[in-house]
Amino acid sequence: MTQRALPNKFHAALNLYRLSVKRTAGITLLLTVFSLLFCPGYVIMEINRERTYANVSNISGKIVNFAEFYPLLIVIATVATTAAALLYLFINFSFLYSRSSSDFFHALPVKRGGLLFSRFAASVVPIMLPIAITYISMGCITKLKYVTGSVKPIALGFCANVLVMLACCAFSLIFIVCAGSVFDLILSFFTFNAGTLLLQMINAELINQFLFGSVTADYSRLLLHSSPFYYAFAQLFSLRRFTNAKLLMFFGIKLLIMAAISLVAAFLLYNRRRSEKSGVTYAYRFLYVICLFIVGFIGAYCLGIIFSSGEYTVSFWIFAALGALLSAVTFGAISDRGFKTVKKSLITGGCSFAAMVCAVIILITGGFGYASRIPKKENISSASLTLSGSDGTLEFKDPAAIIRLHEKIIENRSLKNDEGGYIAIDYNLKNGDAVRRQYYIDYNKYKDLLLPLYKSDEYIESLKKEFFKEDIYDVYVDIEYKSANGVLSAEEIRTLIAAYISDLPNAEGGVVTGENAEFISINYRSAKNYNYCSLYIENGFKNTLAVIDSLPLNESEAEG
Repeated sequence: MTQRALPNKFHAALNLYRLSVKRTAGITLLLTVFSLLFCPGYVIMEINRERTYANVSNISGKIVNFAEFYPLLIVIATVATTAAALLYLFINFSFLYSRSSSDFFHALPVKRGGLLFSRFAASVVPIMLPIAITYISMGCITKLKYVTGSVKPIALGFCANVLVMLACCAFSLIFIVCAGSVFDLILSFFTFNAGTLLLQMINAELINQFLFGSVTADYSRLLLHSSPFYYAFAQLFSLRRFTNAKLLMFFGIKLLIMAAISLVAAFLLYNRRRSEKSGVTYAYRFLYVICLFIVGFIGAYCLGIIFSSGEYTVSFWIFAALGALLSAVTFGAISDRGFKTVKKSLITGGCSFAAMVCAVIILITGGFGYASRIPKKENISSASLTLSGSDGTLEFKDPAAIIRLHEKIIENRSLKNDEGGYIAIDYNLKNGDAVRRQYYIDYNKYKDLLLPLYKSDEYIESLKKEFFKEDIYDVYVDIEYKSANGVLSAEEIRTLIAAYISDLPNAEGGVVTGENAEFISINYRSAKNYNYCSLYIENGFKNTLAVIDSLPLNESEAEG
């Protein structure tokens, strides 16, 4: 009995899959035609155009490197096929939002798991046809006599395309199951995915403003931890040349894990979803509450920052509270088609504002020890320092001087808003980790700790490494106190820096603070970079001042 029942259930799900595929066969055929027009059609046309522009007189001799084309082609193909798969997904699960259609499908001799996965497969598998055609065409193009390129990155791009599409569709399935209507699906889908991006950007701003020593937030890194859609496509774009095998492997594993977790969550939610939830606002209210919280948080920050002119004053918090409540009530009214749930919206909006206040309090008080953390000396392999006006970093094997400076900065953390020079401290730990902190400090208050660093062998070696290299050229020097500037040869800039190094042991603090010192700026090129450096020349630096007087400089034009 059991042996006969399993195949029947399997065949029922398989038949449902076939019917679902037939339903969208016309769209699949249309997408296949468009994929052929795109690749090889449009791609070959662009390659021929590139050959024509590159060598008009001898087009037959021009070889095109396909590596210039495939990264963008893979990104475009992934975006297009994922969008098509999502469209299929919405079509195949539209029965969930009609009471009669829901009753019909749930009356079929198929368990809910079979129904869910058959419709999901019917949304993803047909898109494999245009995907396969696109990437096979790319592979064939690399074999043309006037094209050079490797098939390997294209094959990796195909795998990445499929995994991105699978992960995004699996994650979207959660929204499909939780929504009670098409309107709720669209609203929650875009609110969550766009809202989490804005939420992380707001978090970055709060961290930069209130967490002492925080590194200027890199939005791109923070956003990777927001919407799975952003993570998938941002990582795909960053790895689009498919040359780093290790990063690609981790990317693929993460996408598979994301897809597996999403499918399991969607399956569990769908198994508990009641049929009578079709046509109502939300089948599961937790998604509505999450979106309401996100909207409240964003509304709080936006209204607060607008009415406080970008300053975190008392008016910011007053209008932030008002913004949280207003945005939550507005979103609740849109979602519930009226003001039936104003009380719940106000409570959720209040929670959004309270969460922002709590987050700021945590940041101000040190972020759970972040602001006061200094690694132990025995755990540090090296420490480095970056200062204003320096194009590079000073690395110290003995971190003692850096630690003393860092301790003093933390001790004076109430002086966080001091206007002064930029300083960044980096620790490379023996276990492979790294600790980085950034500050803006008044150099005068730390002169006694900074001056030994300027006199150190590490600082001198950094100057030699930067200015004594063979590939330095286009050296432009601006001498502020002489109102003069000019272009120096490599030998002349080396003479100037050598004189500066010889005067450093006599420095009294002006090299740090600029007191009793003259300012010069140096712009120069090397084989790899365009660089900038600024120096303070103390009045007692006789060797340096003598060299400056001997340089062939021009008087600066007076500013109008």
